[in-house]
Amino acid sequence: MPQLAQIAATYASQAFWLLIVFGLIYFVIARGAVKHVGATIDARSAKIAGDLAAAQAARDAATTDESTYAARVAAARDQAVKAVAGAKADVSAEVAKLVAAADAELDAKMNAVTADIDAKVAAAMKDVRGQATAAAAEIVERLTGKAADPATVAAAVDKAA
Repeated sequence: MPQLAQIAATYASQAFWLLIVFGLIYFVIARGAVKHVGATIDARSAKIAGDLAAAQAARDAATTDESTYAARVAAARDQAVKAVAGAKADVSAEVAKLVAAADAELDAKMNAVTADIDAKVAAAMKDVRGQATAAAAEIVERLTGKAADPATVAAAVDKAA
């Protein structure tokens, strides 16, 4: 069959040219385009590596800054605690002075009032002694009908008191 014999010759030339065209395309792409794609991939990898290194450096700097900040906060807290303790001690000393002054003032007032009460009690006792002597003398006079000796009545009242 002549149709079938012709097919092999026709397809053989087409297969030959197909291999040549694809070979040329392969070499053009392999030599030109692959180099550009490889360069782009390498540049992108270098950029990513640089970004990662910058991020790590920023993280290290942030960690250092955080530890410095924490140290400053701790130092400020310690200083504040010391300042509060000092202020508290100053206030306590001032309060102690005020309490001592108030105690001294109250003691002075108390001593004055006690002395006044003692004086009034002594005055009242003198008056009571006089009243008791007078009452005893009057009782003796009513019971006996005679006036009693004031020295004897005063001695009896002093003995009873």
